[in-house]
Amino acid sequence: MSTLGEHIRRIREAYGFGLSQLARLSAISASRIAEIESGSPFSTAELAQLAGALAVDPAHLHAGKVEETQRTVARFRAPIGLSEIDGSDARLLARAAEAGEICTELRTLLGKGTSPIEACREPMAVTKGIEAWREGYELGSSARETLLPAHNALTSVQQCFEDLGVHVAFVHFEAQGIEAASLFEPGSSPVILLNKSSSRVKYPLSRRAILAHEMCHLLHDGGERDLTIVSREEGLDASGTEKRANGFAPNFLAPKDWVRSSGKNAKAIVTELAEKWGLSLEGAAWHAKNLGLIRESQVKQFRNDALKPGFESQFERELPRTPPDLFGIEAEPTDLARGYLSELAIVAAEEGAVSKARAAEIISLK
Repeated sequence: MSTLGEHIRRIREAYGFGLSQLARLSAISASRIAEIESGSPFSTAELAQLAGALAVDPAHLHAGKVEETQRTVARFRAPIGLSEIDGSDARLLARAAEAGEICTELRTLLGKGTSPIEACREPMAVTKGIEAWREGYELGSSARETLLPAHNALTSVQQCFEDLGVHVAFVHFEAQGIEAASLFEPGSSPVILLNKSSSRVKYPLSRRAILAHEMCHLLHDGGERDLTIVSREEGLDASGTEKRANGFAPNFLAPKDWVRSSGKNAKAIVTELAEKWGLSLEGAAWHAKNLGLIRESQVKQFRNDALKPGFESQFERELPRTPPDLFGIEAEPTDLARGYLSELAIVAAEEGAVSKARAAEIISLK
């Protein structure tokens, strides 16, 4: 029978972690981990720390049933089609899946129920015989009407998504070319991970498009219930699902039947569309072309154009967050937990639904 130490070593090596990397993640010294892997007795606290670092359930780890849990490195290898993803990114996805479960746990305790996204989710293959982006356009306007029907621009897409029970986190991926990832599993809240190392994520207007792109994945991709999608930079993934999500995004942000233009020339039309709906000039130009407002040859003049400073101040401002210490919670939100998850944890602690210690544990998820 395999020992706990052998289970730990097996998972560590599957992630490609050395002792020093696991030591950093678990706050246990590399020498002590080596002792445990060699069969040394361990404490309950050490078990919990190592399980957390390896993103597996402590009970499964202790029992040697790590292959039965969804949160192992293998869970995130094949479904996403990224052969170069490393152990650190696989672990991040595993922890993000756990964050989604915790969000649902807290929403239930607070009487909020499941995310409305769950009721709207309709996985479907990309339709053959139809250009994927055109299918995305139709799905985008339909989703907007269903989820956010007010006929006005979304000042903050992130805030609207959080209102729908979606946890959005700004994290760092090791693999090159990743912009975002979406996860949605049975019994969990949707999670979108934005790669803060990506230039497009740093730029508020392109970030809006990325978030809308990920909404398409949440609603229409993956299996009957499960979803794990990693979105790569434009040009690195030409799959039908990515093209469909690219078409979905602009028509979700600025539905075609809601767009009215008074512009007299291409520049005026595109600028008006960008200013009113919070699109980049290049994004607005392509949307205007697809809506038949300008010619494709006119799009080129807007490619890589910088936006007026006023644009960024109107849309996607940084959302205010509650400092945990205001409520006696001694924890600093991690990148993975900061946002909707940390806000839920603080409210749950304030209302007595969870202890302050549990809230601090959630806020420290990494």
